[in-house]
Amino acid sequence: MSVLKNLAEELHRRSLWQILLVYAGVAYGILEAVDLFLERFALPDWFFIVAFLLLAVGLVVVVTTALVQPAAPWTEAEAVDAPADGRSGLRRLFTWRNATIAAGAAFALWGIVATGWLMVSQRADELTGEAVDLSAEPDVDRNRIAVLYFDDHSEGRVNVHLADAFTEALTHELSQVAGLDVLPRSAMKPYRDTAIPPDSIVQAYGAGTLVEGSVLGYGDSLRVTAQQIDANTMSHVTSVVVTGRRDAPLAVLQELAGEVSSKLRSALGKEIRLRERMAGTESNEAWELVHRAERQRDVAEQLASRGGYDAADQAADAADSLLALAEAADPDWIEPIVARGWVEGQRAIHRRPDPHSYDAESSEAGIAHANRALELSPGNAAALELRGVLYAYLASNSADADTLEAAAERDLRAAVLADTTRAIAYSRLGELLWDDARFDEAKLFAAKAYAADPYLENARVILFWLCQISIDQQEFGDAYRWCREGRRRYPNRPSFMGAELLLMTSVGPRPQPDSVWRLADAMLEGMTERDRRQQEPEILLDVAAGLARAGLPDSARAVIARARAMEFGDRPEVDYREAHARLLLGETDSAVGLLSLYLEAEPDLRDYIAEDWWWEPLRSNPGFRDLVGESP
Repeated sequence: MSVLKNLAEELHRRSLWQILLVYAGVAYGILEAVDLFLERFALPDWFFIVAFLLLAVGLVVVVTTALVQPAAPWTEAEAVDAPADGRSGLRRLFTWRNATIAAGAAFALWGIVATGWLMVSQRADELTGEAVDLSAEPDVDRNRIAVLYFDDHSEGRVNVHLADAFTEALTHELSQVAGLDVLPRSAMKPYRDTAIPPDSIVQAYGAGTLVEGSVLGYGDSLRVTAQQIDANTMSHVTSVVVTGRRDAPLAVLQELAGEVSSKLRSALGKEIRLRERMAGTESNEAWELVHRAERQRDVAEQLASRGGYDAADQAADAADSLLALAEAADPDWIEPIVARGWVEGQRAIHRRPDPHSYDAESSEAGIAHANRALELSPGNAAALELRGVLYAYLASNSADADTLEAAAERDLRAAVLADTTRAIAYSRLGELLWDDARFDEAKLFAAKAYAADPYLENARVILFWLCQISIDQQEFGDAYRWCREGRRRYPNRPSFMGAELLLMTSVGPRPQPDSVWRLADAMLEGMTERDRRQQEPEILLDVAAGLARAGLPDSARAVIARARAMEFGDRPEVDYREAHARLLLGETDSAVGLLSLYLEAEPDLRDYIAEDWWWEPLRSNPGFRDLVGESP
């Protein structure tokens, strides 16, 4: 006990406890800084491990120095006269000065290695894609206007659909004004019914002017308030108050648009001319019913995104019922008919048997609505767009796919010819052309879709196809650019993570295994349970391809076995993904055999496989040449 007591007294005399406490605080601060540095510059995890090991070695050095040095610091003279015993050498080596120099040198070396890694990574980006600075401050332009979704302050929120309708109609009308850059309603939808502060919109889109408002219904009256906000100072500039009858919302909207446009004209010095007609109908009842239905369609979409497909169907039923009433209230108005077709399009997605096909019954019902709309208004771009999209849906699981795809292409081309702003038509047309291996034209239409409306609700689909098509064309700079833009705008969408994983398994430097797994796990976490069950085998096979490129063949084969052990039904895509992994493992015969199985199920993709650069190493393989119908 006396030995332990003496040791404790000696440690106390040398202030070792205080030294350890100070060291722990410094180490914690260093690790926090390293963690932030890694997150900011996307460095591999092993940089953190190295920093931790350096601090662990440093702890040994600090403790040793505290033990071998005298309790009181030596003067230079005392150091010279130090006794030449066995500890004097340790005392000369383990000094506080040497410890400080060693610590500085170690972390300087760590910083040099990290900087070198970043420079190499940046150079790789220059070779394979353009660097994107996501942290840059947005350009704030006061002529860029964001109309935030109005709030409903009525008791029981019974006028929420009117609040949405006023927001969307005002957005649409202001967007007709030359010289104003009005963010479309789809850009604002993610901020509806949320507590996200308005300055987040300024940060995301660089809007310099915000318009916010509220609706208050009381008895037979309606009161709408709108305010203009200077985004630079977040201060209110002007406000507008409009009152009217609850049963005449179109008149209220007309006055509201006029008042708001007048205020904006005064503030921004613009000549604002709104169209005389605020809607395609003069029926207040039909107009309000359509906007009630629009709210129900949004509810259905939100429910489906969380995996609540049965509840989504019920919301879609409610939307369709409201649209049928709107159609009865104004039989000459095409809007509710087209909207009913899109409701069926939603159902076709919600009821789809797998991610690569759509529900046929719902698609056919939507086509019937499109045909009725075209009877009422021949050549109508909105109706042609709807029918073209639904023909493409129907072709996904039909024996008459070629005929249906040709009909879809015909309608979609007619839609964009009649109206060059039909972004959905451009997008679906690009997808059809990509399936047909017409990559140049596919990319052109996808880019037109994005240019027509970069904030479109299905912009994530457009961005994904731009990324995918760029990969197919081996334009990896564009692929990285579109993929990064998708990840920036939709950070939790599995599709962009999948594109990034695809790039990892195909081009650029060898991927880090941890990065491959982290990306795959994030993809699966962002999916609904149904989509995760269907797509997990394919994602695991992409992981196997990444591990094969990383030089871990045994791990890759183990992941392939794990994927194959899952229940995935009749999914030819599994054979396709495994063929890629087997090719990267050098198992050429297996890759060709799996591609053969894939083409038995998807014979129309033979030309695509023949052109796909993924299979470049197989070009001289006799089995592959026979498979794609090429002569020796």
